Amino acid sequence: MDRVRQATNPEGSGHSRPLLRVVSPARNEAAQLPLLLDSLRGEDPTGTRIEVFVVDNGSTDGTADIAREAGARVVHSDATTIAAARNEGAQGCVASVVAFLD
Repeated sequence: MDRVRQATNPEGSGHSRPLLRVVSPARNEAAQLPLLLDSLRGEDPTGTRIEVFVVDNGSTDGTADIAREAGARVVHSDATTIAAARNEGAQGCVASVVAFLD
């Protein structure tokens, strides 16, 4: 975590706190997603800003709506593998660190 604490935000938005992008591929995860999103809400004790991307891979149970309501960004994907879904969530990332939670 020392590297995260020392990193500065590369997107040039004036923030000096590091940015962590959490990418979570999801397909029909409406029942489990609220617990994950609640645990990621806000900042961690080190002051790291956290942005959450849920990659919705064809869900039919409201996964995308739940993610959006919790403040996550939703990326819709037609990826055929979980690895491809992860990559879509990381695409265009400017965060200092990316974490993948499956």
